[in-house]
Amino acid sequence: MITVDDELARVFITIFDAKHLLHQLLLNIFAKEVEMADCYQTILRGNGLPTKIVSFCFKLHADLRSYEVHPSRIEQHEQIDENRKNLHSLTHDVFQAIIDSASQFPIQLRILFSCLYQVVQQRFPQHPLQ
Repeated sequence: MITVDDELARVFITIFDAKHLLHQLLLNIFAKEVEMADCYQTILRGNGLPTKIVSFCFKLHADLRSYEVHPSRIEQHEQIDENRKNLHSLTHDVFQAIIDSASQFPIQLRILFSCLYQVVQQRFPQHPLQ
């Protein structure tokens, strides 16, 4: 089921990316998300517009699939332990691919992560990220 936030994320990313303003959109969205967070571990944990924007960026620019690990959202035919292994493997592969091909990584996704890093560092300077 497509939600209003799903549709807004699609529209925002499409328009701002086409106008070369994706960086500004991401900075603003992430700044608000980080401002509202109690601690840095809860950033992008909800199901709101910031999370939908990140998901849509990946769908649009990275063509990645993820595996459900939330117990209430898993399909009957799926095995949660297998999904966890799949997700761990996928996460490792994606991280390694980013490291190995940083210069080839889509500029929009580099912008996305750079913006997120900037606003998290500003909001939680006592917890330096590596």
